Amino acid sequence: MDNELLNRCAELIYREAAYLDEKRWSEWLALYAEDAEFWLPAWNAEANPTSDPQSQLSLIYYNSRAGLEDRIWRIQSGKSFASDPLIRTCHMIANLRLTGPAKEGHPCVNSHWQVYVYRPAQRRSSSYFGFYEHVLRPDPDGLRIAGKKSFCSTTRSKQCWISIMCEARGSARSEAAAARGAPKSQKPRS
Repeated sequence: MDNELLNRCAELIYREAAYLDEKRWSEWLALYAEDAEFWLPAWNAEANPTSDPQSQLSLIYYNSRAGLEDRIWRIQSGKSFASDPLIRTCHMIANLRLTGPAKEGHPCVNSHWQVYVYRPAQRRSSSYFGFYEHVLRPDPDGLRIAGKKSFCSTTRSKQCWISIMCEARGSARSEAAAARGAPKSQKPRS
């Protein structure tokens, strides 16, 4: 059973990376539950990431999918100056493993990642690496991402986040989210 569950989890995490690289934004967002927590902790010391997004520095923290929707809206609307032209990415995911018994039926999966980035405007390539902690939730259509914590192990964590998401700094609430009455997500802390 663990191998079958791990295979299902891995397929979802691989698909998430592919959707980002292929800029299939709607499909990428659909992988996340409405109440999914998305967190990119900062490093409070050389080897210690922050542990509480409510009281410590975070590069990005969203307590629901609405924050991710805002970012995608800016990419698609052309209102993100730093996303024009869009960077090209290639995510590599490795070392996927279940990290203990599923909590309330929610499997927890850790993995390592590396993303290769090409910035057409600068004609420059770079790479970043780190590790993920995913909490997945079963739903009628399969598994959904209920929580994702992304640790960027490179020294330029803010640049790392920009590259991972193909998006620039800032999290002003989008007009689309405001029009639909979406709750304001927490702003990233710099």
